Amino acid sequence: MRDGAPKPPEGLADWLRRVGFRPNATLEGPAAGWLERWSIPLGEIDPAHIENALNVVCAKADGGATTPYVARRRRGVFGAVLRAAVRRQLLTTNPMDRVEWRAPASTMAIDVATVPAPADVEAIVDHVALLRDEAARYSVLFAMVGMAGMRPSEAIGLLVHDLDLPARGWGLASLRGAVTSPGARYTDDGAVVEAKGLKQRAVGATREVPLPPLLVRRLRAHLRRFEPVEGHVFSNGRGLPVTATNYGRVWSRARTKLWPAGHPLATATVYDLRHAAATMMLRAAVPPAEVARRLGHSVDVLMRVYAGVFNDERERSNQLIDKALREGAPTVGNRVRR
Repeated sequence: MRDGAPKPPEGLADWLRRVGFRPNATLEGPAAGWLERWSIPLGEIDPAHIENALNVVCAKADGGATTPYVARRRRGVFGAVLRAAVRRQLLTTNPMDRVEWRAPASTMAIDVATVPAPADVEAIVDHVALLRDEAARYSVLFAMVGMAGMRPSEAIGLLVHDLDLPARGWGLASLRGAVTSPGARYTDDGAVVEAKGLKQRAVGATREVPLPPLLVRRLRAHLRRFEPVEGHVFSNGRGLPVTATNYGRVWSRARTKLWPAGHPLATATVYDLRHAAATMMLRAAVPPAEVARRLGHSVDVLMRVYAGVFNDERERSNQLIDKALREGAPTVGNRVRR
């Protein structure tokens, strides 16, 4: 804002979310008038303005710092807006390029103490499956995340013909994309959901994810109980694409029932089920490269995110190394094999 700007109109932030940031919105009323009068035009934005703005949006209302993840995300959004302005020739150069402000460093590693164990995953999947209402349809969605390691959006995007579900043994899911739910305000066609490609993959890329026999049986039962709509494995009770709001409500109720306040998993999210699957595979000694492939990660990201799992395995690894050293290196004749 320009120096001397008066207090903004009541509800300005809500107006921006509902109207101001929507493409092709009609901007009128007190909020639009105030912004027109007091906001700084793009061409006048300089590095000092940007640094001040970053200091504000990277602080919480109580004055404390946001998490490093939130700080990086907000800086990234700000930078994306300025780069878009340059592409549209609204700016000749990007003032962000001259800013020395850096988001605080952070660790990507998860706290393995708050990750559901395999028994926890089965408990919440079974609990939801036994519900008597439409909420039961999300049981297998949670199982896909917690047993196969899919992202929730990837599981929601699955079609029946993407699945190989044999009567016995392991099955296979071919992931071709994801379905997210940004809301009607933020999609080009006003739809609640939006289909996207696989994260960090080329357009049209697929990823095959093996399905353990237990999950195959659950999927077969799910498809018998809930008839697919337009070929989709998962849909909500009205036959529409699943949104985070649909399964989020079910998750919250089930979590509260199984893991009340004070329990280590009381704040666990659906995405934590994916962490549970990754942790389970790593502790089962599945090679990291294969775990990364199933999750759709790079090995580098896997090693950083799940560093705590590898720390837990340190003692067992030490014992294996100690055993190998005590038994001596294999020899061929009198020469040590290198």
